[in-house]
Amino acid sequence: MWSALGQTNSWIASINLRSPLPGKTLEKLPIKLYASMGTYDKLYGGGKSVAFEVGPYLSFGRFIEIYFPAFTSKVFREGASLNGIDKYYERIRFTINFNMVKPFELIKNINF
Repeated sequence: MWSALGQTNSWIASINLRSPLPGKTLEKLPIKLYASMGTYDKLYGGGKSVAFEVGPYLSFGRFIEIYFPAFTSKVFREGASLNGIDKYYERIRFTINFNMVKPFELIKNINF
């Protein structure tokens, strides 16, 4: 989970969970659910609290994943607003797993 809330030299803890949608039919769809939670010493505002983000994500063979936050903690919303991130599309995140790309196999399969 991305955040511009600060840094710590003391301690940090986080957990990231991902799950397919329940049911055998829905399990095959590229739509899944995620939850990210974290805390660290002197979190934004000086207190010790939990920052979280929950929502659906699209997974394309674990090569590309696009995360759509549905619920975020007050800490994240305030931090985003302070940094000029006011539109929903600015909070959408993605990952690209380049370890899944096998360049030699791609070159082998090019037809000239």
